[in-house]
Formats: sequence, C-alpha cells, structure tokens
Amino acid sequence: MQLNQEHLKILKDISLFSRVHRYHGMLPRKLALFYDDQAIDELLHAEYIERVHFKYPCGSNTMLLRLTTAGAAALQADVGAAETLPDNVVLDELTQEQWDVLSDIYHTSQLRRYGGILPLEKVEDERMDPKIINKLYARGFLIRVKAEMGSGKKRKGFIISNKGLRYLNLYSPIMQ
Repeated sequence: MQLNQEHLKILKDISLFSRVHRYHGMLPRKLALFYDDQAIDELLHAEYIERVHFKYPCGSNTMLLRLTTAGAAALQADVGAAETLPDNVVLDELTQEQWDVLSDIYHTSQLRRYGGILPLEKVEDERMDPKIINKLYARGFLIRVKAEMGSGKKRKGFIISNKGLRYLNLYSPIMQ
C-alpha cells in the first residue's frame, strides 16, 4: 500500500497517543472523527492499524484505534515511552490467587505476539479460574477488549485497567 499524507497523518496521531496511559496507547475513535473514513478503512485493510473495542463492567463500550507493528514500521516512529514507577503502596484488597492471576495476565499480555491483549484462548489454555477472572473484571481490574483487523481477523481478550496497574505498582499518574 502506498501511504499518502492523510494516511501518514493518521498513523502519526495514533502514534502520539501511544504515550497517553489513560487510553492504553490508543487513539479513541471519537477523536478521529475529522479523518476520512475511507483512509482509516484503507489502513485497517493494510493492517497498519486495528480497531479495539473496550467493554467495561458498567456496560460502557469504547472503540479505539491502535498502531500495529507494521504501521509503526511504516511510520518509523519510536513508540516506546519510559515510565516512572510510583512509590510502593501496600494494598490488601486482593487474595493471593487474585494477585497471581492479575500478575500472570499482565506478564502474558506484554508478550509481543499477543499485541498487549491476553487472548481468551490463552486464559482457557492456562486453566485460569473463570470465577477469579470474572471477579477481577467486575471489580474493575480487567477490561474486556475485542480487536479487529481490516482483513476480518478478530481477537478477543483482556487487558489490565489503570486500577489493576495501580495495584501492581505499574501505573504512572504522570502518563495520564
């Protein structure tokens, strides 16, 4: 695919949101209203970006746009951001099993092949207790997401919410 100025502008703006912790490094679709839908669809079909749907326990849904590895390579942008960790805070609301599952989800989702999302298949393969997953989701520690590529591929899974990151001492309010 040949990228034009509109495509590059969209990729650059999505890349700039990679440092906004509040949006998990993604551009909210409602902030991309000024872009041409056809250009966004072209980037989706070329798999430079993907749509990610967040579903929160309260019933709220949000759609965001995320830069893929191919999109980052096309843009040649440095997407990494150094974060400073907050002071350690002892939080005792979670049981040891919940801590372990939350930590496992975080570390597994950080693997490059999963693209920041812990796939549902991985949850089933690891035989994580669905009751613990549902409790963490209901209490706001996890967010269910669905990512779809332009070619029709879809991925479903979980990411750690800001609340979960705070409990794991990985959340930086500076990045918000």
